[in-house]
Amino acid sequence: GTVGNTLRRTLLRQDFFRSFAPVAFRLRHRSFQVDKGKVFVSRAKPALHEFASVPGVQESMIDVVRFVQHLTVAPGVAPELPLAAAASNSTQPDSWRWISRRCGPCVIQAGDLDVVDSSTFYERPMYLPLKDQHLLTVSAPAMVELEIEATCCSQTEWETAPAFEEYRQRLRFDRWLMVPPLFSPVKKVNFLVTEGEEGQEVLQLEIWTTKSAEPSSVLRLAAASLLAGLEARSERPQLKPHELLLGIKAAPPPAELPDLPELPTS
Repeated sequence: GTVGNTLRRTLLRQDFFRSFAPVAFRLRHRSFQVDKGKVFVSRAKPALHEFASVPGVQESMIDVVRFVQHLTVAPGVAPELPLAAAASNSTQPDSWRWISRRCGPCVIQAGDLDVVDSSTFYERPMYLPLKDQHLLTVSAPAMVELEIEATCCSQTEWETAPAFEEYRQRLRFDRWLMVPPLFSPVKKVNFLVTEGEEGQEVLQLEIWTTKSAEPSSVLRLAAASLLAGLEARSERPQLKPHELLLGIKAAPPPAELPDLPELPTS
């Protein structure tokens, strides 16, 4: 049970996985009319907040936030460590952006999003593997422009790093609607210990993940992290119990104590 509980807690750590997830979207709409062969188009109006009602869009902004939140983003070329958490060396977070411009009535899905060219896409190409993921429905004659932005980090890095705090402020200033990101691909972990042959214990793990990662890959990564931690711990010098409690190693005693003068007696 100790191994199963340790693997479970490792998989559910918020700072363990560093992956890709949508973090914000921007929605603009224009109404248009056709009169005697002429098309009259109004000015673009953005959705200002998550509780806004957008004319021509069937879903509420809360539903659109949920659909964008579960949008699957995957790397075009698999990196060497696809899910390993690591601190970013750049002060500017990398971001990827997609856009779709459609005239209703229509349905906008992940396959309708086009890549917005940037240097980040050429250095680290990303794509949306699930083309049929639903985003919103345009139920009236209207022109809708939907932009989605994604980044790569861990949940802890997203919440605490100063670089991502400035990044969120820039998005809000440009009228982007923030999405609660799901950087960890692990949703739920259960384990069960049963008795196998010859009295050996058998560990069974149940891992629920998003569509961006396979359970076997995240399990291998967690097991490799635990083994690396055990090897690093075995190479450390052995400390006494009171030294482990303090987290420091006691200084060695001096080789020889200096002779102290005798105190005068009365």
